[in-house]
Amino acid sequence: MPLLLVLASFFLLTIAACAVSASDQSLLVKGATVIDPSANTVLNNHCIRISNERIDSIAPCTPDDTAGQVIDASGRWVIPGLWDMHVHALWHASVYCPFFADFVAYGVVGIRDMGGDAGVLTAARSFLDKDGNIGPTLVAAGKVLDGPTPVHPEISIAVSTAEEGKNAVAALDAMGADFVKVYTTLPRASVAAVFAEAHKRGLKVAGHLPMAITVTDAVNAGMAGIEHMAVEIGGLCDVDNELACQQTLQQLKQAGIYLTPTLVVRQRPGTVRDPATYERSRINAMPEVLAREWTAGLDSVLQDKTDHYFADKAEQYRREQRLTEIAIASDALLLTGTDSGDFLVPPGSSLHEELELLVHAGMDEMDALHAATGRATEYLGMHDRGRIRAGAIADLVILNSNPLADIRNTRDIDTVILHGTAYDKSRLAALQSGPACLPDNNDRD
Repeated sequence: MPLLLVLASFFLLTIAACAVSASDQSLLVKGATVIDPSANTVLNNHCIRISNERIDSIAPCTPDDTAGQVIDASGRWVIPGLWDMHVHALWHASVYCPFFADFVAYGVVGIRDMGGDAGVLTAARSFLDKDGNIGPTLVAAGKVLDGPTPVHPEISIAVSTAEEGKNAVAALDAMGADFVKVYTTLPRASVAAVFAEAHKRGLKVAGHLPMAITVTDAVNAGMAGIEHMAVEIGGLCDVDNELACQQTLQQLKQAGIYLTPTLVVRQRPGTVRDPATYERSRINAMPEVLAREWTAGLDSVLQDKTDHYFADKAEQYRREQRLTEIAIASDALLLTGTDSGDFLVPPGSSLHEELELLVHAGMDEMDALHAATGRATEYLGMHDRGRIRAGAIADLVILNSNPLADIRNTRDIDTVILHGTAYDKSRLAALQSGPACLPDNNDRD
């Protein structure tokens, strides 16, 4: 066995062994303020008892409460683990391991990957299935269905006709995709066949609103989710006509279609000259292949783009933010997603940015937490996740500060509990400093 593989295996097993495991002993989180956004409840001085990866009970604490392992959470807050519902962690073979570590370290216990390399998806699932390896729950699209000249050919299946659309869905199902993602240039001639074949196979369809169809077409076809609020990739409505937008958003809500604004990635292009954007991107902490890509891209933008470009991007974002404000006021079914892995959008930390941007757009803190927890798992049909209740999977985040007082406090993480196993700050830091993936194939440059 190669030395690097031995060291990587040893490191991961050591992290797992050092963590407080609930599989062989009970775990008690004692004295916390427990926030369950799905139930809209705040319970003071409660104890959460965990065993075999699940929550056994939540009840007021008593002096006699004890367990095999006790975490004193007095003066702290517990929320369900967070979900990032729009990521790209599977483009490069060497990226998913450090991404998985970052997600967990920032309290992100589940991700919906919106398009990547099929081979990397297989490798990532194999990684997560191995004892001792740590990462978020992964829900993945595999490749993306796009038109005959795909925007991202390396992660897409080109579709021109109804028959090609049907065959493409079959191929996605065969590769183990959890849902079908449609993209911007998918032709109208293939839409009905793609949706029908996906639904026949029990797969939801989400993605960009293809430019060839309308919102009503998407509703009639049974689209489950629409990504972004961007007018140039199938905008939902004209924000200058607020009444029409409200009507469109109500139509989507009544049809049960969820929306993922991804404000953080949409904000980035207009702010790259701001040093704070560089700091938030965490370029120097990214895997080498991404650090190289992002640095080259940033250098190119800063050298080649004019003030007009940045003003135009800022105006685009202003309109998308305004549409998000209307969506929040219309009580649309919003989810939290970041497009992490895209240009200057790092894993984990960007979800906390997204929460801040949603609150800035008018969402209250409890609703923002709900969008990142119970509503996400509701969309996915995972009814034993995203909640703090008896029987639920014990995916929790213990915070040092109250997120309902300031949503930025979701960053103030004391401990992450993943499938009933607790990782304190030192263990999370050790996880992040672990080895990179051992790629099955060479990375694409």
